[in-house]
Amino acid sequence: MDLTELSVYLGDALSEEYAGGGLFNRLSRLVVEENWNAIAGLVGDGIADTIRKGAGSHGRDDYAGLLRQIAKEETEKLNKEIKRALKDATSFQLRGSLADKLMQFQERTDDCNRRSNLLAAAFADRLTDLVFPAADRAARLTSLMVREKPSPEAEKYLEEACLCYFYELYSASAIMCRSVLEEAIEKRFSRLNMKAVKESKAPGCTLGDLLKFAELPEQRNKNAIPPEAWRESWDVNILANKAVHETPLSEEEASTCLTAARHSLICLLN
Repeated sequence: MDLTELSVYLGDALSEEYAGGGLFNRLSRLVVEENWNAIAGLVGDGIADTIRKGAGSHGRDDYAGLLRQIAKEETEKLNKEIKRALKDATSFQLRGSLADKLMQFQERTDDCNRRSNLLAAAFADRLTDLVFPAADRAARLTSLMVREKPSPEAEKYLEEACLCYFYELYSASAIMCRSVLEEAIEKRFSRLNMKAVKESKAPGCTLGDLLKFAELPEQRNKNAIPPEAWRESWDVNILANKAVHETPLSEEEASTCLTAARHSLICLLN
């Protein structure tokens, strides 16, 4: 039995729980030790007998080498499948006769369970790569000190903006930064008894609309936007609009946006 035949045989005989190369590496070590009872305990008497006969005909060390080669190939195959599962979950798929058939398979319970397990492994792998860079980005942020606590909505938006930035979701971070300032400015307008933007026939309640409304001559003296927050509030608006309408943001742009949003929030709440 050559490598291909052995791989196919074991792949058909073993249940899906053995996906990956770990089992084959373990079998390889047990073959070298000639521990047939342990092998039988792992894969059953029938497969253990086939492995014992194969080791006898090929030579123990050569057969163990075949098992290590299968382990390597199975590990590479599983890694590709894990990465493909995450890619499929985040990408558009073209529909067609083959795609329709594949979707039918995905709807089966067993297949869905396997896909879920693959995605869990993919997310674990992806998040492991993100942990240390995320910690570095988080360490560069200073604590926010304000006299007034932001609204629960603004606080939640800021938390999400920071988490998006930590985990490389730079455009999403900028969009959440814009939501933070929209919430804080609307609350400040309310406290200053300023007419709501939509009631003044402005086009909407986006951050840009709020800033333009606060810039109107009749609103200027109310100091709705503190002078030290003007430039950075506009920076947030520009970068968030770029993220939505133009191109994804870079890490540097996202950092600029988050820093500006946090500083503007401090000014609005002090």
